[in-house]
Amino acid sequence: MQRQNPNQGTNSQPAATILIVEDESMIAFAIKTSLINLGYKVCDIAVESEDAIKKVEVYKPDLILMDINLKDSVDGIETAKKIRLSDDIPIVYLTSLEDDETLERAITTDPSGYVLKPFKKRELRIAIEIGLSKHRIQVELKLSKASFHDVVEKNVEGILVIDKKGIVKFANGTAEQFFGIPRASLIGQKIKFPIEGEEGFELDILRTNGSSGVGELRVVESLWNDKPVYLVSVRDITKRKRNEQELINAKKIAEDLAHAKEQFLAKVNHEIRTPMNAIMGMAHLLKTANHTPKEKNYLNTISQSSENLLVIINDLLDLSKVEAGQFTFEKTEFNLHDLINNLINSLTFKIVEKDIYLNSKIDNAIPPVLVGDPVRLNQIITNLVGNAIKFTEKGGVLIKVNLISKESDHFKIHFAVSDTGIGIPKVKLRKIFQSFIQASDDTNRKYGGTGLGLTIAKQLIELQDGTINVESTVNKGSVFSFELMYKIGDPRKLSTANDNLSTVEFRSLNNVTILLVEDNKINQEVVTDLIKAENENIKLDIAVNGKQAIEKIIDTNYDLVLMDVQMPIMDGYEATIFIRAKLDNSKKNIPIIAMTANATAAEKQHCFDSGMTDYISKPIKPKTLYYAILSAIKPASNNGSVVDEHKQEFPNKHLEPNKQEPKTDKLFDLSYFELFAKGDEKRVIKYIDIYTTEIASHLKTLIKHHENKAWDNVSRSTHTMKPHFNQISMYELESLVVLLEENAKSNKPDELLINTLVNQIQKKWKITVKALKKEKQKRLALLEPN
Repeated sequence: MQRQNPNQGTNSQPAATILIVEDESMIAFAIKTSLINLGYKVCDIAVESEDAIKKVEVYKPDLILMDINLKDSVDGIETAKKIRLSDDIPIVYLTSLEDDETLERAITTDPSGYVLKPFKKRELRIAIEIGLSKHRIQVELKLSKASFHDVVEKNVEGILVIDKKGIVKFANGTAEQFFGIPRASLIGQKIKFPIEGEEGFELDILRTNGSSGVGELRVVESLWNDKPVYLVSVRDITKRKRNEQELINAKKIAEDLAHAKEQFLAKVNHEIRTPMNAIMGMAHLLKTANHTPKEKNYLNTISQSSENLLVIINDLLDLSKVEAGQFTFEKTEFNLHDLINNLINSLTFKIVEKDIYLNSKIDNAIPPVLVGDPVRLNQIITNLVGNAIKFTEKGGVLIKVNLISKESDHFKIHFAVSDTGIGIPKVKLRKIFQSFIQASDDTNRKYGGTGLGLTIAKQLIELQDGTINVESTVNKGSVFSFELMYKIGDPRKLSTANDNLSTVEFRSLNNVTILLVEDNKINQEVVTDLIKAENENIKLDIAVNGKQAIEKIIDTNYDLVLMDVQMPIMDGYEATIFIRAKLDNSKKNIPIIAMTANATAAEKQHCFDSGMTDYISKPIKPKTLYYAILSAIKPASNNGSVVDEHKQEFPNKHLEPNKQEPKTDKLFDLSYFELFAKGDEKRVIKYIDIYTTEIASHLKTLIKHHENKAWDNVSRSTHTMKPHFNQISMYELESLVVLLEENAKSNKPDELLINTLVNQIQKKWKITVKALKKEKQKRLALLEPN
């Protein structure tokens, strides 16, 4: 395509200005004519070297057409060299010479092209355009290099080029500042940190001025002057690391403070509860005797003050747990109607005492069985109802539960607790959920309490993504309401759902051999009797610890293992882990059901993490045991489900929710034995004998450890004895061993207190043994024929 004349169109590029250096006037004129015809501008013609150099200075042409063989003493090549000293104008040589020597000399001046004489217009034009284009590219490249250099220099990240030998070949200004070393000194140094194979890492440095820094380095492989190198970017993260360390330090301080607070509250709780139990117990005993009205008033004051103090301690502990984020929520089936009824029953004595009513009304549209955390729901409603009862003198309290909305199998439920009490002034409503806030100071003096109950209820609701509101009118009453989401539950998963089916199927089991791993003899008898009572065909073997269990499993083929978790020598967790990991395939997959007295979510998870198939809690409910065995041996017939211990019935009255007030005038309660004996007095007598022998043995061990001041062993012994006393409602002995266990395992055991507790346990046990022997004799007498 021919170059367009600059005068022939507005869109054409400006015509290039060309200087002709040619000493033959005819040739120079011919070239000038050709160039003008091609659309270029000719600024002038120079005939010798000095003239050419001067005209370059004056005209600053876009390109020079230089004849190599000038007649002057200085030829075209030498002239080009002089021009190159101050200018990089593109030069195209005109020559009739083709010898190698001349061409080699010309190359040293970096010419943009050659045109051999004689030439045609087309050849001339091509040479000029190539020369101009090459020059434009070189200019753009220089500008690009300059921009790149500027970017590299001003980059917020340091940049290093390091060869394969670890020598620094290039460093930008930011790298110079970060390392604190002048660039001239940095380049050529051998690095002292590993780099090959590193994608990204942190580097700590100590500068020559004594300051330190942290860099985040990233490495990629690249080329530098056609040689492989590492391209390293260095980001200064010194400030970020300091901020992170400050956050870590602040977090640790906060955690230490929270831990100190938790320990303080736990200590306060322990130190106050211990004497308060004695105060309340003594006050109760004194109230049973005859006293003057004035003395009775004193005793009532002591009792009421003691109860108020315990409420304060409980509120503080709950608030501390919420603030520390230690509250966890279960997802388990529960019967809403049962929960509300049990709650009302637990508060009956309060409403009878105040002569007010406590009723409930539950929307029939709400499924009876829901999935959620019944313990926390009970706690929330109990706080609200307890608050309502406290501030209501006439009328009563109503619990209303209504369905708001349903989404698939989820139900949004509205709970409302309304009362006819004193009400709350409007100015106080906004602050009513704040800690330690009550309607007025007079309220606090008159009704007592901490003002924490509503705070705890609100936080428990909000932790479950719920909301709580309050409406109140002074002297007419208040309505506290909240909303929570629950999933519809499966009634079949409640403990009573499969009772009949479980028993029938359990009786049909044949050729089943079970290993019972239990160190407690009374529990051995109970579990054995439970199983044999419904299925004489089941074979039972007994091991007293995990080590013995493993030996028996290796020697015998069992269908199932019932594994206690707390045992001497080797506990149930260790034994299960060993079985799962070390035994061969024919033994390692045997179903293992944990039996534990600690029915918490954490304990349940611990059992599963150890490799256990299922778990049941003590005291053991017969039908729960049958269903667990069936689930493990016949998973297909039970849809692979396992037993959820949070839904068991409670054979011990003192373990039933909301019914934990023991009869302090009784040393024990044999209903636990009677439950499993099923009317067989001989079995009850047998259980008494085993029980007294077992406790005597444990007590002997405890005394030995006490004499040796082996506090860890004292703690373990009391932990072993605790469930024994719990089984038959020996509340005072249970309280004593709990206190002994807590003190023995503390960082600084109180030896004087321990001595006192051990003496009290021995004395109380002697009294209890006598009473048990009398009970045994009474039952033996009933067996003798008249």
